[in-house]
Amino acid sequence: MSEAVRAFVGRLVGTLDDPVGLARVLSDLGQVVGKTCRRNKRRKPGTVELLNDVSLLDFGLT
Repeated sequence: MSEAVRAFVGRLVGTLDDPVGLARVLSDLGQVVGKTCRRNKRRKPGTVELLNDVSLLDFGLT
């Protein structure tokens, strides 16, 4: 993720005084982050997944 943000730093700084341009740069950054910053698949669900969906537990709670 840091590499994606690093590529946009100059554009972000250049548009700080231009709300429309800043919104455009942030939108572009969001698209790049959405495409390039993915979480690796795990064999077992992580804590966030377990908190969101308890049925993913591989044992029963008593």
